[in-house]
Amino acid sequence: MARIEKSIEIDRSPDDVWAVVGDVGAISTWLPAIGESSFSDGVRECTMEGGGVLREQISNRDDANRRYEYEITEGPMPLDHHHAWMSVDEADAGSRVTWITEIAPDDMATAMEPVFEEGMQALKAHLEGS
Repeated sequence: MARIEKSIEIDRSPDDVWAVVGDVGAISTWLPAIGESSFSDGVRECTMEGGGVLREQISNRDDANRRYEYEITEGPMPLDHHHAWMSVDEADAGSRVTWITEIAPDDMATAMEPVFEEGMQALKAHLEGS
């Protein structure tokens, strides 16, 4: 099983960053790969920019510790396993966002890693206004 791990420091308070990251249904406001997104009954639905729909089960949400986990349960990618989590912690710059995904088959990590990198940079730009 492959693992993708990305983190970035953002010059905003952890609570400000969590207000965006923790709004799971609004991921399309900052993740360029997602054109539209919504959240209902524990499921996030994401329409991808290139076509296709992802359904993700959101689990283990912890607002006090600014963390949630999710799994892709349906989508156009040939996944055998997907489990991910995002967290927001205090850091020197204000906040550190960490996004970790365990994925199989391993070659899907190579295909998806640029989306995670672009997403972290876009989140930083969205929150810092750059």
